[in-house]
Amino acid sequence: MANLRWGIIGPGRIAPRLVRALSESRRGELVAVASRNAERAEAFASEHAIGRSFDSYDALLRDPDVDVVYVALPNHLHAQWTVRALEAGKHVLCEKPLALSVPEVDEIIAASRRTGRTAVEGFMYLHHPQTIQALELARSGALGRLELVIGTFSFLLTQPNDPRIDPQMGGGSLWDVGCYPVSLARTIAREEPESVNAFARFDERGSTVPLSVSFGFRMVCSHSSTVGSRRLIASGWRSWAATPYWSLTRRSCLSRTARAHQLSRGAGAIRLPSKFPASTNTSPRSRTSCRSSWTAASRG
Repeated sequence: MANLRWGIIGPGRIAPRLVRALSESRRGELVAVASRNAERAEAFASEHAIGRSFDSYDALLRDPDVDVVYVALPNHLHAQWTVRALEAGKHVLCEKPLALSVPEVDEIIAASRRTGRTAVEGFMYLHHPQTIQALELARSGALGRLELVIGTFSFLLTQPNDPRIDPQMGGGSLWDVGCYPVSLARTIAREEPESVNAFARFDERGSTVPLSVSFGFRMVCSHSSTVGSRRLIASGWRSWAATPYWSLTRRSCLSRTARAHQLSRGAGAIRLPSKFPASTNTSPRSRTSCRSSWTAASRG
């Protein structure tokens, strides 16, 4: 099977993580990068040994040697450039959130079906060994009937002009970090909520700062928040499981010196590992899971 040739639209702070991932991929190679600033594109290409750089996003989309596009732009541009990439005949991995409204999601779905190309939202945590183990535990019956899922994800953001808190650019705590516990609650419940209640505080620009959301699923109650430490708690009638959120650092996921913590069962609790050794991250099961989203993606 031929390698998928990747191009990056938007060489910002998140893009180097894809560069590292593709350097270890057996099926993908990074061949191009595009920015609206030619010097920035050239500098990124030079730093990461990328063959071609472009000073416009459209120029990269016209490149016949690019099969897949990674959209790493600010949130408000995700849907627009995902659709344009699909219409250019490219598969798309779009950084989360995929879109900012239901109509935008519908437009992406329609473009994917119309062009026969795959579009995937970049929720990498779904393929992390810690998440896989948490889902297996929740679905195994070890906790009993699942009744409550609590997820929190937050960090201190001190830059006042950061796009992640600019409402005109799709900023706010829900889009930036709140989407993770919301996604995880829906993934664990394996259904959509029947009711949603939310509380938020807005800053002077109208951006959500702290956010708390409660979901009522048919069988499970869930609470997701952008206030508090990063953790997941899943509780059943028999036991409960708690884990800190996965780390985004390559060291935590791939370090050959990191040791997996043993599962401990005490006072009815099951605590999941916070770090995994390289052998866990690169097991056949993990590799298969990480590539599963791209089984439909092909050149041509």
